[in-house]
Amino acid sequence: MSENLTHMSALGNDFIVIDAISNQCDLSKMIKNELEILKQNMPFDQILCLLPPRDINCDVYLEIYNEDGSQSENCVNGLRCIGRYMHDHNLAFNEEICVQLVNQITKVKKIDEENYEVILEQFSLDPEDIGLKKIKSDSYSFMHDQEQINFYSVSVGNPHAIIFAQEISAIKLDALAQSLIEENCFINGFNLNLAEISSNNSIKLRVYERGVGETEACGSGACATALAATLFKEMQHDIEIIFEKGTLNLKIDLDSNKIYLRGTTSYLN
Repeated sequence: MSENLTHMSALGNDFIVIDAISNQCDLSKMIKNELEILKQNMPFDQILCLLPPRDINCDVYLEIYNEDGSQSENCVNGLRCIGRYMHDHNLAFNEEICVQLVNQITKVKKIDEENYEVILEQFSLDPEDIGLKKIKSDSYSFMHDQEQINFYSVSVGNPHAIIFAQEISAIKLDALAQSLIEENCFINGFNLNLAEISSNNSIKLRVYERGVGETEACGSGACATALAATLFKEMQHDIEIIFEKGTLNLKIDLDSNKIYLRGTTSYLN
């Protein structure tokens, strides 16, 4: 089975890539029976499963599994790693590849050997699309330690809550996420983004990912946070998102409803 597995990373966001195109394997059996072994041997945030495309216009069908075995709709950092893997293993023949996810189709473009760009063409602020059990509003709230916390919410293929705050390094993110979980307002869970605006085009970000916990980086969280900052905080459309181990560069194009995210990728084995 090891010939199917590749360990990759994007700013400390770690992935196992399972190539079920080059080498057939029983994905459901692996996820069910070998998850704990994989965690020990190849620590990961998500498993990225490459399958033959189901749409003739796409290059690959991608299934994404979280650390707890639950399935995710999107993983932007993972998409960049998939782009590099496919180019490096002769599974892609154009600089731009088309990836089919469970609920959307997106594109990944090669910039150079290590840098890849994801182009998202689907995002929404509609509570029904997000899976948010609240009436549509610019912002929402929940209670944490007897204090009302305001948040924004968007879907970029998966559900996100965004909180803007100061000195985010001192905030207990796990406890904040638990309070929002107890609010029970997201139908299928959420990713919580804790953001600190450091300049008119720069944001520090910590992310609690659904099914994982806090991670070193999160591409879809960066997209959701940059979108919320552009719409509600009057920030520039070109934004850098700063994580502990590096920076992602984003462009929000509201005219064409596209989000561009660019960053590095690497192999861990």
